[in-house]
Amino acid sequence: MSAPDTITIKLKQPDPVLIKALATFNTAILPQKAYEASPGATDEEKAKSFAEHPLGTGPFKFVSWERNVSMKLARNENYWRKDAEGKQLPYLDAMEFVTIPDDATRILKLQAGEVDGSEFIPYARVAELKADPNLDMQLWPSTKVNFLTLNVRPTLKDGSKNPMADPRVRQAMYYAIDKDALIKLVTFDVAKPMISFMSSSTPYVSGNGPAFPYDQAKAKALLADAGYGDGLDVTSLALAGSADDTAILSTVQQMWSQVGIRLKIEQVDNATRTARYRGGDFQMRVSLWTDDIADPNEIVSYFADFKNIESMHTGWQDKKVSDLFDASLKEMDAGKRAAQYKEIQDIYMAAPPIIPLYESPYPVAFRKAVKGFVQIPLGNNIFVGASVEK
Repeated sequence: MSAPDTITIKLKQPDPVLIKALATFNTAILPQKAYEASPGATDEEKAKSFAEHPLGTGPFKFVSWERNVSMKLARNENYWRKDAEGKQLPYLDAMEFVTIPDDATRILKLQAGEVDGSEFIPYARVAELKADPNLDMQLWPSTKVNFLTLNVRPTLKDGSKNPMADPRVRQAMYYAIDKDALIKLVTFDVAKPMISFMSSSTPYVSGNGPAFPYDQAKAKALLADAGYGDGLDVTSLALAGSADDTAILSTVQQMWSQVGIRLKIEQVDNATRTARYRGGDFQMRVSLWTDDIADPNEIVSYFADFKNIESMHTGWQDKKVSDLFDASLKEMDAGKRAAQYKEIQDIYMAAPPIIPLYESPYPVAFRKAVKGFVQIPLGNNIFVGASVEK
């Protein structure tokens, strides 16, 4: 029997997260010949072409994809894995993922049996769907954090002064939100307040209780100190058709009005929201995050390291945080990494470019006939053992 092929990876520096990164969904084995045969003159062009017609070693094969409409998969008859009884996996012959942005429409189709399952169930509908005898409504443990992303650049895209560039204004906005009331109204008490910008299940998370406890008097004093004693006007993008976006912003709008912050809600479609967000043409938006890897380096690279994507497109930057983060990427000592990430969180959370709201589970509902679906805390949907009872 010949020795198995081996792959050698040479690094420029030590990497404490390499093994965890190699275990993630996006570190897949690709067929070299098929990739190299993909249209394109550069690796970037080939990668884009290959991603639109992928080949892999998973339980399902790619059939077709129409952006923002649907994706179809078929059973991979060459998949390597079998179940405990020796039966070949996966059980399903085919799968189709349909994009239905409107929450109400998606739930109606689920209840009518036009689709077998749905993610992103609004929390306001969870109790109703739990009571439906035809559905299996589950709240899966997650690493999801919900927050408002703020543009903290000195001027907005239209050239006007941006009040959220002032840390005192941002702090006033944090303190003026009653997180417990928000959680009760929006999630029906299935969530909990954030203690950091990271999920409490992220390694090296640091925080002593809920971030920025409710304090109206403090919020008013901070606004007055920043020169906004008469209040100020702010605008947030909201995803049209999203019950959760609407619930969050309408609740925050009412709470902020009590300290003089007047919130305008601007409903836009997903393409518009994404384009304006990435282009820095926004003042605020509803956001969420889930870890892809069981380590803080990913979330810090997005939220707090300006050189990646300008700290989640907020414009926030801090040299000390970037230096600590760069050092953490090659630090192999767990204790030293914990200290680095604690300091990063301490600096960032003093006046972050986000408004921390709550951590929440993944609400997913399926028809009762569907069995074996699993969603892991990193957000991956696992269908390898899923089946539909006849």
